[in-house]
Amino acid sequence: MTAHTFGHSTVAKPTGHDASGWHKFTCGHCGRDVSGAIIAAVNRREGGFIYWLQCSACHDASVLADDQNYYPGLAYGPVIEGLPDDVSAAYKEARQCLSVNANTASEGMCRKILMHIAVDKGANEREPFAAYIDFLEHEGYVTPPMKEWVVLIKDHGNEANHKLPASDRQRAEGTLQFTAQLLRTVYEMGFLSKKFAKPKTS
Repeated sequence: MTAHTFGHSTVAKPTGHDASGWHKFTCGHCGRDVSGAIIAAVNRREGGFIYWLQCSACHDASVLADDQNYYPGLAYGPVIEGLPDDVSAAYKEARQCLSVNANTASEGMCRKILMHIAVDKGANEREPFAAYIDFLEHEGYVTPPMKEWVVLIKDHGNEANHKLPASDRQRAEGTLQFTAQLLRTVYEMGFLSKKFAKPKTS
């Protein structure tokens, strides 16, 4: 394939004046269902099209490939409010890993989030990892009914980081859901209670 034969001559650039210039999809950046602008469409030699899309909500770019997948894909898991910046960044990375089927990397990030939470709440950064679970339990952030699945986050992350087999998709989704529930309990519920609490009167 040469640029001369299969270059710009295969690229269509819709004007947006009719339905052919728009495409409904869920944006992998902002998570909204939008009618995105088709900025360009490449007619593949083998058949089909590749579309370059712009979200009409956040204006970020996405690609609809000929495998019918969107890149970036929609991040897996719920949006959690009230997270500190470093915890939020780690959780976002874990979700984005699953959006590209990087299951092992996602479980590794979920394990790391346990350390982020513990250090944010006062634990020493250079403790052995098991100490972070003990700290969260001692300080009341992990209650007895929670401990079993919080330990699963740690164990799944350990397997992802230290064993050769790749993480199973279903298990990785479960690990992220456990992580999201922990983040809700430690951060989001307190954030929402302050958000909706009635102002105190003197």
